Amino acid sequence: MEQRIDLIVGRPDSLDQLIPLFRAYQAHYNQFSVAGEEQTRCFLSQILRSPNEGFVILASTSGQMIGFATGYVMVSGLLEERMIHLGDLYVDPGYRGRKVGTSLVLEVVSQARLRGFWPGPLAFPRLERVAESLV
Repeated sequence: MEQRIDLIVGRPDSLDQLIPLFRAYQAHYNQFSVAGEEQTRCFLSQILRSPNEGFVILASTSGQMIGFATGYVMVSGLLEERMIHLGDLYVDPGYRGRKVGTSLVLEVVSQARLRGFWPGPLAFPRLERVAESLV
């Protein structure tokens, strides 16, 4: 039986649950030497407290955090408009292949819509085409 995947927009009180998963993401890309835990905590705390700057989508199952995606508000001088940039996407290796990543990307698109950024450009044109084909 497949486990239900819950998606929520992260809040400041989500920080302690997010940190271990974000650190696993950094380790996956060998970024521990660049960003320490305190720097990571400050960065994530800022995003979780500043919805005008971006958001974090958290995926969990049975209360266990299994993935996340970040959307950042950016400004394009070329396009002369604000857009959402999919900055980070990570799924715990034990949950890959179960469409958790797809669900996270779709929720980034949903949040972009709610915030008035969709339809409109995402910072990755390829992602925009993929997202359009999924909705």
